[in-house]
Amino acid sequence: MAFSSNGQRIVTGSQDKRAKVWDAVTGTNLLTFSGHTNRVWAVAFSPDGQRIVSGGWDQTARVWDAANGNELRTLVGHRRAVLSVAFSPDGQSVVTGSQDHQVKVWNATNGAVLHTLRGHGASVFSVGFSPDGKWIISGSGDQTARVWDAASGEELRAFKGHGSQIGSVALSPDGQWIVTGGGAVRFSPDGRSVVANIEDDPTAKVWDTGGGMEVLTLEGHTGAVSSVDVSADGRLVVSGSFDGTARVWDVRSRREVQRVSGLGAPIRAVAFLPDGKRFVTGSFDRTASIWDIASGTELHKLEGHTAEIFSVAVSPDGRRMATGSWDHTVRVWDAATGRHSHTFSGHGAKVYPVAFASDSRRIVSADILGVGKVWEASSGKELVTFRDTKLLWSAAFSRDGRRIVTGTHGLTATVWDAASGKEQLTLKGHTEHIHAAVFSPDGRRIVTGSADQTAKLWDAATGEELLTFKGHSDWVFSVAFSPDGQRIVTGSGDHTIKVWEAASKEQVAKWQEEDRAATAVEQAPANPR
Repeated sequence: MAFSSNGQRIVTGSQDKRAKVWDAVTGTNLLTFSGHTNRVWAVAFSPDGQRIVSGGWDQTARVWDAANGNELRTLVGHRRAVLSVAFSPDGQSVVTGSQDHQVKVWNATNGAVLHTLRGHGASVFSVGFSPDGKWIISGSGDQTARVWDAASGEELRAFKGHGSQIGSVALSPDGQWIVTGGGAVRFSPDGRSVVANIEDDPTAKVWDTGGGMEVLTLEGHTGAVSSVDVSADGRLVVSGSFDGTARVWDVRSRREVQRVSGLGAPIRAVAFLPDGKRFVTGSFDRTASIWDIASGTELHKLEGHTAEIFSVAVSPDGRRMATGSWDHTVRVWDAATGRHSHTFSGHGAKVYPVAFASDSRRIVSADILGVGKVWEASSGKELVTFRDTKLLWSAAFSRDGRRIVTGTHGLTATVWDAASGKEQLTLKGHTEHIHAAVFSPDGRRIVTGSADQTAKLWDAATGEELLTFKGHSDWVFSVAFSPDGQRIVTGSGDHTIKVWEAASKEQVAKWQEEDRAATAVEQAPANPR
């Protein structure tokens, strides 16, 4: 059943092989369309109300004159029943979904097939166009909804998360949101409300068309993934885990390419060196190690801390490394030789995060009492102290070095002035404490990871929450941006690493399905660490 755009007429399809048009006010039958040779399953009006399209179990769709009931065109091409139909906003095209798992786009005037969209693995129960006609959305028995480029037929993205078939899909009037459900779903005309029939499937999901999609999961760890980092060229991800291993993953092949194991203690922190050939680990056995990626050989062991190492950082110029420890100190090391150069002893409690500024000249650290400090990296001189009321789990500089973001044992992340230590901004939205927070490479966004099992993307200037990334089943311990800022990597207590889109819908539309995970973190210069 479908209404005309002015709400005055209704069209219905029936098992009697016919479609009928009714007066929406009086219920009077205005027209009957006969021509299908089996039940009529789907119907829709054109935007101007002058035509109707119907889909039937006879494997055809038919276009009718809504004024006189004449059949204008038969659309032949599907190999099984046509279950869903829709006109484009300009009325020039028709899209159909079928039991043959395909979506087809047709010229509404001459009946020519413009595109056949392949990708679903089951019947396509619902189809529609975006308000601007640039996208097509489809929902299927394969439990996915998919977005396609209407001009090229290219699949842009797939939304996964339902536990049963998707019987209906709808786009908000502004094209920003998609709602999917097992039963009928619709947005209100102003886009502020969703109506869903949940009789068959108790879930309806709303998706952001502009981002927040999970594109890659790396599995293999048997313990919580405590730390992740992205190489400078974006090709590799390194992960450290409480299972006592560190693993290096090739994003293009989606495979583990190196594993460091047998360390005898949980690994709490990892970081790449800028050359992309080495990485460093920090462990609960009180040591840090520098590793060769190609061979898996330990190049240097950094010893000196008297308690567990919680964090490691590498200076962007590749000359120094810093470690933060529960022995209340920060130690600085020569990255080439592994030799200890300085110890910063200003904290009066366990040190959790450490990070370098992009100029490699300053280090920020924070402790369990909520005290943060900025140090001169070359001398250990204490430059600035700032204080929170909660334990500071994480701290990171912005690319320009003017701001610091911290994640707390409370429900907020805080942005500080790096020169004065004054609080500038508070990010509120998580429902559990925040384990990780970093700036995007351009400094315009912040990503946070939380014990509420989500990561969130924020506007770094206003504190506005932009996106929430849901998919992990345990705490999100670590977060990182790809070098170009278009992808986010998260590590979780559920033993997985996930890669997510962080870009706008315009950028998303340029990525092809087969290349999406492969290019997930591949671009140019690295995040400051």
